[in-house]
Formats: sequence, structure tokens, C-alpha cells
Amino acid sequence: MKQTPFIFSCLGVFLMASCTIPAQKTSSSSSLLPSSESASSSSEDMTGLKIRLAANSMRLGLTVMEGCSPVVFVDGKETPLSSFERVWVSRGDTQYAITDLLMTPGTYSFKVRTHALDTVEASFQVTATTSEIAIEGQGYTQVTDEVAAKYSLMNVPYAGSLGQHKTPSRGNVKLLVIPVTFTAGATWTTAELSALPTLYFGAAEDTAWQSLASYYEASSYGLLHLSGQVTSPYVSTYTEEQMQNNNGLTSTVLQQAIASAVTTDGINLKDYDSDGDGYIDGVNIVYKALHSYNANVSNSSVWWNWTSTISSSSSSSSLSPAPYRYFWCNIKQLFTGYYGSRVPDAHTLVHETGHMLGLNDYYDYDTASYPTGGADMMELNIGDHDAYSKYLLGWVRPYVVDGTLPDFTITLNDFASSGDCILLRDTTTDPWNGTPYDEYLMLSYYTPTGLNEQDSQGYGEWRGWGTGSTYRYRGLQVFHIDERLYSRVGSKNYQPLNGTFGTPVYDYTDDVLNTPATDDEGALTKDYAFQASSNTQRYSSEITKNNSLAINSRHQEIRLIPASGDATLFTSSTPKNLGSWDALAGQSDFGPRYNGFSWDKMSACFVNGSFNDGSSLEYNFFVSEQTDSALTVRFVRR
Repeated sequence: MKQTPFIFSCLGVFLMASCTIPAQKTSSSSSLLPSSESASSSSEDMTGLKIRLAANSMRLGLTVMEGCSPVVFVDGKETPLSSFERVWVSRGDTQYAITDLLMTPGTYSFKVRTHALDTVEASFQVTATTSEIAIEGQGYTQVTDEVAAKYSLMNVPYAGSLGQHKTPSRGNVKLLVIPVTFTAGATWTTAELSALPTLYFGAAEDTAWQSLASYYEASSYGLLHLSGQVTSPYVSTYTEEQMQNNNGLTSTVLQQAIASAVTTDGINLKDYDSDGDGYIDGVNIVYKALHSYNANVSNSSVWWNWTSTISSSSSSSSLSPAPYRYFWCNIKQLFTGYYGSRVPDAHTLVHETGHMLGLNDYYDYDTASYPTGGADMMELNIGDHDAYSKYLLGWVRPYVVDGTLPDFTITLNDFASSGDCILLRDTTTDPWNGTPYDEYLMLSYYTPTGLNEQDSQGYGEWRGWGTGSTYRYRGLQVFHIDERLYSRVGSKNYQPLNGTFGTPVYDYTDDVLNTPATDDEGALTKDYAFQASSNTQRYSSEITKNNSLAINSRHQEIRLIPASGDATLFTSSTPKNLGSWDALAGQSDFGPRYNGFSWDKMSACFVNGSFNDGSSLEYNFFVSEQTDSALTVRFVRR
């Protein structure tokens, strides 16, 4: 598993200061010990508050802790920084936390204040250095289109949502859309039925936002072309009361509706199996009912919207494709009223199609947090898909930091139009495994353009929460990804008398396209690769040191790392910070309030202060240049 580095430039220049000045109470003074001598052996007066710097000059792109390694003494005794009332860095009138990256050359002061308000400071220099412009093989390698397609979710059976037979994410894919009502129930209006073909397959300009097809044409950068047919309406033989009393009837209704479409509309199901796997690429049941979902009413979930699978006949084949993955959708969710009472809205449709393609929900089912910050199609149904989702679907080719350079830059065009993104992981220990199914950071340049533009002005469902929108400003978006897969690799405690294999043995695997295998005794030696992490803790798992599978893990599949470093920004039961100005990094002229990602600062946003596999990052990084359409990320080795 390859780790892509956070790049920070560190320079340890071990220069010594020659003076030590006693601290003055309630005033700021310099008190700097020689760096080459211990406090006990120094000839300097050790009474009071003193600072020793391992270096008094450092390269930009580091924190003071990384570049100067300050140590503070009280009456000759080394004292933890946490013991003081305040510890900070200043340059003129500008103040910095000791975990902040220092990105401008000049003279700075490291300052310490006691609870008695004694203050001492030590000066140091941040020096300008030259970074290289990274190119292929020197600073990064870029994922090829062939590799991106090979490891897309559609080819990895048990990664992502709902297992195998996903809707293909590339090429020409046809969806079967069937309007359904129930005996003695609701009836369709002409306006509702006439809106469906445009909502699914129409041009963007003919909608209030996007159609399903136009959204995915844009989001995939032209790699996924959705088309299909909205069939004649089907009236189920079941009543709404029967449906509510037996949610399992949905699969029966699905099969009956498909049979009706074949007979009534002359549908050839082979046209709806673009990858030839013997299963229909996707079926959408759009139903209308007099009943509605109510969380307090038993079994009313049948009147909600969800994506599921159906057990199909083993006789399914490319000659006679069978249904497997389907979307069950209430027409009310396609007429939300956010664009007018009778104007269709594809947001829910787009989100659920994400599940058809294999993407998981990114929201926490227990509403303990909003891991991606809310402003994401797979979390709160708004905006474009993020860089990680598009990598899973085979639509983008990340620049993968290779660890060959100590100080370099990569320029990203805006993600909405280009798909440019960076995959970053530590390269010194367990390297990146060459697939999306690893642990890493994903960086991209978010802009309120393209599929984000309209939702950046607000979306009715989220009015009153934060900005009620996707981000309205431009900045570097950073996600922590843990998409590692695990496999059952054997068993222990084999019992030859009864032929049982006892306790399963699990491990993380890089063989993401594997198939099961057994040894001569029939013991499982290799299983399918399964996804471990979820954004809902009770569904998340991890492999322990003794190779068991532990459920209820704190590991998350995807989590936004806020530029502020505030790990609690989106840990709320409500999306109160939706669209936060603290989320994205960059230069202040473009809206961000923060710039610079140091491991010292961001480690608080990671479980146990590290990657889930125990590694950290070898680079810090920050936005060194920014325009409306591009930004440059500078990486400096720590």
C-alpha cells in the first residue's frame, strides 16, 4: 500500500545564540540558551524562564517545532510547553500557533508566557528556498486511464455499496425506468409522466438544474453516457396496504414491472446489459402512492427512496439478463418544490444513482457527525461528486506523490472542469498499493463552478443550516481516505475430527481483484476482498493485530480535514457548519481563512493522531499560488 506524502521542507541548521537574557515579568524579553550545551552545564544563569532553540534558522514550510525544536526551562529544569499559559509565534503584529506552517521569509519570535504572566521570547529566521516543479517520475507519478478503469468499483465485487453487479461507470449505459402505481391507489398525472423522460435523460437547459444524464455526463468528464427509456406505467396487482404490510413485495413488483415492460413496450433486456455480465445495468422504479413515509409508522419505509438488490435466477445470462440492482423512488422526491411546485428536481435521483454505481453513503446514519462536511453529493445530495468518489468510478487520474523530491510544487486546475487531484501518502514505509483501495489523502481544487455552481447559491432542503449550500469560495479540499480492503486468509484451530476450521483469520489485502481459493483440505486460503471502513461507526470494521475482524471501529471511509485543523467542526448532530469558510485552504483573497497543512496541526483530525495504519506523513503542504481557475500546492519534506 503506497503512502503519498505531505510535503514540507525542513532545514535543521544548528546555529547557536550567544546571549541569555532573564525574563521580565509582564513584559516580553529574549532569553535564549546556547543550543550546544545542556542546561545543567551551561555557564549561563539558569534561574527563571529560558528558551533553547536547536536551530535559529529554518526553511519555510515547516512549523517552529519542526524547524527549530524549541525547549523551555524553568530554573534549569526542562518544562513541557503544555505547562504554560500560552506558547505562540509572532512576526510583527501577526501571530501564529506553534503548529502553523511559516510560509513567509523573515524574522519571527517564539514566545512563552507563564500563568504568572512572565513572558520570554527567542528570535529565529525563516529563510526563502527554491522548490522544483514536479514532473512525471520526479515528484509524482500519474495514474493511467487504463489503471483507473481496471480498478473502478464495477470491477471490485465487494467494495462500495451493495456488493457485485454494479451499474457500469464508463461507456454507454442504458437505464430502465418504470413508473408504478398500486391497485386502488394513486394515479399518475400527465404532467408527472411527461416530466420523467426529461428529468432522466434530457438536456440540462431543459431542467431547473440538471437531468440525471447531463449530471453524470459532466461529472464523469464525458466518460459515462446514460440513456434509456421511461416505459409505459405499470399498475401493480398489490394494494398500497399490502405493500406496507410486506416490504419484501418490492422485489416481486420489480420483476412484474419488468415483465410488463418487455411485453407492453417491446423492451429488449439485452440492450440494458452493457457490460454483458448477465444482469440489467440498472432498473429505476418510480412509484406514486397515497401513503407516505413516516418514521413513527411501522413498515412505512416502503414509501421512502432507497437502492437495493434482488436475488435473481441462476439462469441469468448475457442472452437473458436478469434484474439485480435497482432504485425504488417516490415521485415526491423528484418534485421537491425547491424549484417551484411543479418543477422536477434530480438531486435525489443523482444521489441514488451514486449507489447504483457502487458509492456508499458518506453521511453518518447515526447523525453523530457529517464526515465530508455535508457539501457532497453522497452526503447531503448537493454539488458534484468529490475527487475520491470519481477515483473509485474510474473518472480521474490522480498525481501520486512519489517521495523523490524534498521540496516541490504541483499545479491543479479547478477540479470541476479538469478532474485534477493529488493522492498523498507516506512513501517511506508501506507504499501506496496502486489502487483506490488504500489509505491516503486526496487533494483537489474546489471551485463554486460547474455542478457546484447552482448549489453554492443554496439548496432548499438545507436552508437554515450553515450557508445552506456547497462552498461559495475557492480552496484546496483535503480528504482522509481509508478504503483498505480485507480478506479472510485462512483459519486457525482446525478440528480434523469434525472437519471444522475454527476461528477465521483476516488481513488487509492489496489483491483487490482476487477470487476465493482453498487448500487441499478445503480450508479457505483466500477470500474475496471486502471493504472495512464505513462512515457509520457501528458498520465500520478493522483488522486487529491478532488478525481478527473487529466491528464498531472509529475508522471512517472518507473524512474532510478542515483547513482550520478543528477536528470538531463537523462533529454535530446537525449540519450547522455546512459550507463553512474554515473547511478549504488557500489564499485569503479567494475566501479561505487558513492556509497550510502541517502534521503537527492536522494530526488531531486523525484517530490516535496518525493514519489508521499507524503511519504519518513525510510532507507538509500549502497553497503557494492561486487564481480563479488553478492553484499551486507546495510540498516540503518535514
